[in-house]
Amino acid sequence: MTRALLIEDEPEGLANLQNLLHKHCPDIEIVATGGSNADLLRLTADDRDSQYDVAFLDIDLPDGLVFRGLEQLEDIPFDIIFVTAYNQYALTAFDFSAIDYVLKPIEPDDLRRAVSRTRINHAKAAAQTTGRIAPAELLAQYAQCL
Repeated sequence: MTRALLIEDEPEGLANLQNLLHKHCPDIEIVATGGSNADLLRLTADDRDSQYDVAFLDIDLPDGLVFRGLEQLEDIPFDIIFVTAYNQYALTAFDFSAIDYVLKPIEPDDLRRAVSRTRINHAKAAAQTTGRIAPAELLAQYAQCL
């Protein structure tokens, strides 16, 4: 399973994203949700129980643009997929090494494409192709045992 963090301030938007992930991306396990930069910082604090493979981030949050929260992180060890109604932030999003930028309303194909780009999915595909576990997948399995 790919462990995911969702940051979305609109309850309807959060419910929609959760439903779409559940329906179209069954390998995604939503382990935490929040609705602000403060939540992003709290949920990504250096704690083994709060490690994520991917974060789905809305951009316009009540306490400012999500980039403000990302700038405060010392390290970003997870993939980032921005999910937003605003196309004008796409260039800035890729400054944070975003792997995709999904516009609302969310199309299932766009969401599946974004999820397929995560590092953990690349590791799984490599393992299936070679019959061996890729280093990233091996590390992920080891981390789950800790």
